[in-house]
Amino acid sequence: AGHILTVNTNGLLIQKRFEELLECPPDLLHISYYPEDRAKTEAAIALAAPRIPVIINYMYSDTRLNEIEEVIRCAVANNVLSVALE
Repeated sequence: AGHILTVNTNGLLIQKRFEELLECPPDLLHISYYPEDRAKTEAAIALAAPRIPVIINYMYSDTRLNEIEEVIRCAVANNVLSVALE
């Protein structure tokens, strides 16, 4: 049986280290979405998603429900594989 390589990240270093990541690309890249890092997170997702299957992880609470729509928009715009809402 084969192995599946997954990477969990907040995505903040994806742009800086993307070529290094592609040297041994993961089978799945889980990027946590934090609204306070929206620009960097969305840039990382846009860069990675065409080359590596991306799953966006978003931890919501009663004070962060209004941000779910922007997470979904980002996912759709970048053909993200899945969004995990926790």
